[in-house]
Amino acid sequence: MGNRAANAGGGIANFGSMCEGGKCYPSCGPTIVTSNTFVENGADAGAGGIDGTCAASVTNSIIANSSGANCGSGIIDGGHNLQFPGTSCGETIPSLDPKLDPAGLQDNGGPTQTIALLPGSPAINAGDADMCANPPVNGIDQRGYVRPGTGHSQCSIGAYEADATLPACVGDCDGTGSVTVDEIITLVNIALGNAAASACPHGVPSGAEVNVALIIQAVNNALSGCGA
Repeated sequence: MGNRAANAGGGIANFGSMCEGGKCYPSCGPTIVTSNTFVENGADAGAGGIDGTCAASVTNSIIANSSGANCGSGIIDGGHNLQFPGTSCGETIPSLDPKLDPAGLQDNGGPTQTIALLPGSPAINAGDADMCANPPVNGIDQRGYVRPGTGHSQCSIGAYEADATLPACVGDCDGTGSVTVDEIITLVNIALGNAAASACPHGVPSGAEVNVALIIQAVNNALSGCGA
């Protein structure tokens, strides 16, 4: 959000096989944009969002409110995208207001700031389910929260997942967000057969066996923190 380029492509400058201003760009390679949110980017020349001489495949992403056009040439619509306003990213991509939080980048959880989706956003429950489940997305949003969000059959479009929750933390039996020594002891007792798996309802992934490897993972979570 809020990036600006001297030439073009404040969000992504996707050039190849050219030299300009003393800088040379290599030949075009594959550029794949997945589950991203580009907002309020600008450029002194060309499109403010994504621009360049190379093709860029865009899927499950939001490109909105750029200074000038959102996109230049070479955009390949991979589906489940939103642009706003206008159709500079291609006629196949819906031009709809994504209803992003006007506060912009905020601490919505996770290691980096994100732009939340407001209730009623057309991006909610409208993403590509397979794309969200598989690499590089791997079922989580930019914050590390689980996709799709609670009550949704599909993930959200963009980097932020609406109504999402943190993934289960191995060893966090009571779901408080941290792993204690007592909880590790509980896992050891489960592994030895001295306690039932129900003694750690939130800290053991569904179907997982409580063994040495899982206990080591719980110890690491106790030392480094859940989600580290």
